[in-house]
Amino acid sequence: MKKFNVMMIVALMATMFTACTKEKVDDTNKVDYSIVIHKQDGTEVIVKDGDSFVFDKIMEGETSKIEMNGVLKSNKEFILMVDVKRPIGLETQLCIGICKIGNMEGSEQFRFPIEFEEGKSEIGIQAHSMPKETGDHIIEYTFYPKDDSSNKISFKVNYKKP
Repeated sequence: MKKFNVMMIVALMATMFTACTKEKVDDTNKVDYSIVIHKQDGTEVIVKDGDSFVFDKIMEGETSKIEMNGVLKSNKEFILMVDVKRPIGLETQLCIGICKIGNMEGSEQFRFPIEFEEGKSEIGIQAHSMPKETGDHIIEYTFYPKDDSSNKISFKVNYKKP
């Protein structure tokens, strides 16, 4: 009888161990990505959640277009969601592989397929804002994979018209 109880306990412990190890998150399928912004002074910075940037140089030949450039780097292709919060009436455009014009309303969500050229693991990011008035025009961007909204990077860009 003792032998049977010991075997039951061992079997129960093995089952519990297996169940516990299966509940671990499988990170092998997680999208690992980063965003690098090219600042106007020529330097680059890896964007961290909560960062803020100021872009205040009007593009050459334009009257009000201010541009932000960067790249998105990733370990694999995926669907990227971008939530945008902006001042109502502000003209904007966001390009990540394809360009999407903003609706000039307070918030909007975009969907971008992240697909890389052969042998590459990054894709360009370009954003424009065309403020009509001088001063601060802050846009908040939140990037995340479609299937993992907890894997997000939120940052703010002030398209400051001089």
